[in-house]
This record gives sequence, structure tokens and C-alpha cells, in this order.
Amino acid sequence: MMFAEIIGNKKLPLRLSYDHDPLFKSHRWKTMLRVLQIKSMTSVPEIPVSHCFVERLIDSVRREFLEQIFYWNARDLKRKLDRYAGYFNEARVHYALNGLTPNQVFLPTSKKEPKHDGVIKASLQTTRN
Repeated sequence: MMFAEIIGNKKLPLRLSYDHDPLFKSHRWKTMLRVLQIKSMTSVPEIPVSHCFVERLIDSVRREFLEQIFYWNARDLKRKLDRYAGYFNEARVHYALNGLTPNQVFLPTSKKEPKHDGVIKASLQTTRN
């Protein structure tokens, strides 16, 4: 199943947000979420702003990657997408993250406080001033 391939050996999410594609209405999908104890959240139909972060990611992948490269088949595309995902999370700085990469922000360096707490605090102080 596609979900197992995407998750791979990563930690399972606590929540999963998705749109109203018929795939997500299947008995198999709902059973899998229940067995894995993943809470589901669906977007508001026909309102992309309800999933603005996902829409932004799709737009970035389309502009920065899909419109810029050639690929020969599904295997070639997957290999190149995996490399782009590494770049996107490990090397590409993000304005919304104060010039940091997602890995710098969301992968905690200590058990006490994840890095993103400091970024969020700094953002709040900037907006309040």
C-alpha cells in the first residue's frame, strides 16, 4: 500500500490530515488508521486554504522540481523525488522558518526542548514588537 511505502521505517504519525479523495473513504484505509491508532482529519471540501501548508508544499514541488527536470519512468521519478526531499528538508532554507531548514527546526537536539520552540518564540516576539 502507498502509505506503508511513504512511511517506510519512520515513526508513525499521531494524526493524519487528508482531502476527500475516494481512496481515503475505503474500508481498507479506515481499518488501517484504526489499527495503527492514527487520528484522521479531513480538509474542508473545495477550500484549499484549509490545508494551506500541504497546498504550499505541492506548489513548491511543482515549481522547483517537476517543471525543471526530466524523468524516464516512475522509478526514475521516485529516485529524483527522494533526492529533492532530502534537499528540501536538509539544505533548502525556508523564509517561514527564519532561514532554517525543516530538519533544523523540527528534529529535536535534546529531549528537553525541541528546536522549533525557540523559533516559534522568536517569531512571536518579532510579531509583537
